Amino acid sequence: MLGDPPGRSLLTLVAVTAVGEEVLFRGLLPALVRSVGFSSVGARRIAVLAFGVWHLPDAAPDGPLTAIGTFMLTSAAAAVVFEPLRRRTGSVFAPAAAHLLLNGCGLLLTEW
Repeated sequence: MLGDPPGRSLLTLVAVTAVGEEVLFRGLLPALVRSVGFSSVGARRIAVLAFGVWHLPDAAPDGPLTAIGTFMLTSAAAAVVFEPLRRRTGSVFAPAAAHLLLNGCGLLLTEW
């Protein structure tokens, strides 16, 4: 994203990353996993782990320790922040907003 106009980077962050990942990992995936017989708790755990695995390719080029750290941090964020927001609000919009804020802070720290 370096070299992109700031508005384009932010639009990509909002549309694809925050909203898309929350719809997938807090909405669709748990519903799909429940539909094949898992409990709600089991479905949420699978979604949390899948969210961590999803972020491995971002960190893999930086080495195995970075990849493991990224997996642990993204899984923890999903378990401690995003998933409880989803359960409490009954919507993916609250975790998407939290995800956007987290990614926005990361964008500011790495590219500003």
